[in-house]
Amino acid sequence: MTGASSLSPRELFEVLRFVWQAGRGCRLRPWRSPYLRWRLETYSGCKAEDIGPQEFRRFLWAERRRLARYLRWAGAMRARQGEPRPDAGSAPSSAADSCASAGVSASRRVT
Repeated sequence: MTGASSLSPRELFEVLRFVWQAGRGCRLRPWRSPYLRWRLETYSGCKAEDIGPQEFRRFLWAERRRLARYLRWAGAMRARQGEPRPDAGSAPSSAADSCASAGVSASRRVT
């Protein structure tokens, strides 16, 4: 792989690993996975019923860099969950306190 914009072998592995894990139950035909079809439909706007092998592969190839970037972010978030939070000893007393401790402003909360 050459060029600054290409995926490293590790990033490519992470993309394929995600498809393998998310396509549980349809691993050899991930385009049939209800979860992956739903994700593809909500991301791209194409109808889930219209997603076949060709459309699935085309999407993965076209969005491989964004998918790798998302997986790096998700991995960092997963790693942070393993670290103890500064306020881990005290549980919030209400949903509003929970939102406030998470940094969500009152105008952005969904009730």
